[in-house]
Amino acid sequence: MFIDWSGSMASNMAGCIKQLIELVLFCKKVNIPFEVYSFSDIGSYEKVNSFGYRHGDLVVDKNVSLNNYLSSRMNTKEFNDALLNICVISNSFQGGYQCYPIPEQDRLGYTPLNGAIIASEKIIRDFRKRNSIQKVHAIWITDGEGNNDAAQYQIDSETGL
Repeated sequence: MFIDWSGSMASNMAGCIKQLIELVLFCKKVNIPFEVYSFSDIGSYEKVNSFGYRHGDLVVDKNVSLNNYLSSRMNTKEFNDALLNICVISNSFQGGYQCYPIPEQDRLGYTPLNGAIIASEKIIRDFRKRNSIQKVHAIWITDGEGNNDAAQYQIDSETGL
């Protein structure tokens, strides 16, 4: 499951998280493996070539950041703590703006939807292999169109990235 962690989601975040929790609890109850990721551009400013881009390749949303909030791999304490944390974070966005401080990496940013979809392909492939399952369904909780950021990949002569 992938949830849009962008500023435009702020006023809807509490309701979206409630829906997400219902989905997660259902999966847990019937023993369906799951992972929950947020997608945003927050926390992705370090230049990393995780896709193996080469000089001149087209890069879509190179600033995508995926944070794993919930997982069927968590033990009961980790899972309950993660549920509490995601509720506290989502409740911090009451009325469409941030009411109290939260960790920097959990702030809302822009919507790198296209980059998140591309990045999810590897995550889904690994999830399928790790859980030895044939069919995987991806659930995207978003309010719509992402910001489009496409560029030609350039190798930095100093860092080689």
